[in-house]
Amino acid sequence: MQRGYFSGLDVVRLRLRSLFRRERVEQELEEELQFHLEAKMAEFCAKGMRAEEAREAAIREFGGVELSKENCRDARKTSLAHDFFQDLRHGARMLRNSPGFAAVAILTLALGIGANTAIFSVVNAVLIQPLPYPNHNRVVRIRENHPAYSASNLTYATFLDLRRSAKILKNATAYGPWVFNLTGEGEPERIPGGLVSANFFTALGTHAMLGRTLTPEEDRLGGNNHVAILGYGLWTSRYGADRNIVGRRIHVNAEPFTVIGVMPQGFEYPEKALIWCPLVPDGELHANRRAHVVEAIADLPEG
Repeated sequence: MQRGYFSGLDVVRLRLRSLFRRERVEQELEEELQFHLEAKMAEFCAKGMRAEEAREAAIREFGGVELSKENCRDARKTSLAHDFFQDLRHGARMLRNSPGFAAVAILTLALGIGANTAIFSVVNAVLIQPLPYPNHNRVVRIRENHPAYSASNLTYATFLDLRRSAKILKNATAYGPWVFNLTGEGEPERIPGGLVSANFFTALGTHAMLGRTLTPEEDRLGGNNHVAILGYGLWTSRYGADRNIVGRRIHVNAEPFTVIGVMPQGFEYPEKALIWCPLVPDGELHANRRAHVVEAIADLPEG
């Protein structure tokens, strides 16, 4: 072990010396090769060759003096570093002599790197990383085709038909992105969230971290609709991660709502939602087939 250590250390020292004292090392290399060349010439002369023939034979055996030098440099692994620094100096001179070109090149590189980073972030989030829900591989989004548009949201009447008659779907649920105004206990805030059916969280296979999610009675006209579920980010930023938040009254759109649960970190569907309240559609929407106002997802049964 000790012998190998010092051998490796000697190699490092040789490479550093070859890199930073190149002229001296090149001179030593020249002298060493000349020594070996002369020794080989003497060997050939001793066999009866003339001096000129012996020199040519020695050079042929070495494969050429310059080629031998290059092989020695490659063995020391210094050519790559030397070429890199040489290219770097050349590039710096070019950029200094052409500042306009340098600015354009740097800007192009910055835009290219930024664009690639942004594209990878989107691809990573959408295609590579799985959705942060336990049954992410079974959740489907349901769209409706009609003459005016190729694919759109559903009418609530269509959603009710779907929930009643679909045989290959379970936990079909309706929701809509919404923005809520929170007042009291701090500065007023506009918080992105969602109006959701009672089985919205069940369809995504997710449970509350604290408290619970919605019940069917809370998603029904005439029921206790003034309840709210907080996202992890809202719970920590506005309410200081208070673990006694469940049962507390907060003001949503200037009305008192009771907090019934807190969702786990990472659950922010739809569209970075941080609060969820019951959808409770107006009774007129139950028969309306013109207002495409809800989005729908469902959980495919296993198998």
